[in-house]
Amino acid sequence: MARRVLLVRGGELPRQSGLGRAHHELVDRLKAGQIPGYELAGVIEHPMGGNPLQRWWRRRKSHPKMVHRAVWDAIDGGTADFIHITDQEQAHLVPAGLEVACSVTVHDLFHISPRTVIGIEVGDHAPNGTRKKDLNHLRNGLARADMLISISESTAEECRELWPEKPVSVVHHAIDPEPYQIEGEIGLRNFVLLTVGSNEPRKRLDFIDEVVDTLPLEVRDDLNLVKVGSHLKLS
Repeated sequence: MARRVLLVRGGELPRQSGLGRAHHELVDRLKAGQIPGYELAGVIEHPMGGNPLQRWWRRRKSHPKMVHRAVWDAIDGGTADFIHITDQEQAHLVPAGLEVACSVTVHDLFHISPRTVIGIEVGDHAPNGTRKKDLNHLRNGLARADMLISISESTAEECRELWPEKPVSVVHHAIDPEPYQIEGEIGLRNFVLLTVGSNEPRKRLDFIDEVVDTLPLEVRDDLNLVKVGSHLKLS
């Protein structure tokens, strides 16, 4: 019998965002029966929007209460076997005081554990008081989780360092590329270099420009550099 998983997140981030894309792909795969041994029991989330006070109240108070109640009802009613929180920024939603298995997908940890990489600050090294409290809630939630699921080996290694007693598994993103296959010619005859990602400093996309500038002229003349990025505001 397939195990029924109740997916939990905060705001309804759209597919156009990174975390939103990963969440929706997981929902789609569970609905389609593409993850052997598991099926979707439901999704708990809330609409986006509102003023800063409304957003804070929803994140800190009303939504966690709703999640706690919905999880209790699902487990008590026999409609779900465990819950999974689809990104670490919602780890505060890991239920406290409920006997229910809970896992969390950890996409990265640079917000929870800021660092400096090759002279570039990654994550907020000086968060305000509200964000500091929020980060503490996230750390506590990750500590309550029964299992952490990382999307990469490097993040899994960091998870094991921070929570050495906690089971950590690696499950890479599994976005189906078939719907995005390009049929026929794309109109670019020369060599094409494609980069995908936002232009945040931590991603060092300017390094690509530096590399291209060092290429011989005959190579640069044959190169089409295509940058695809997102400027979607998530909060």
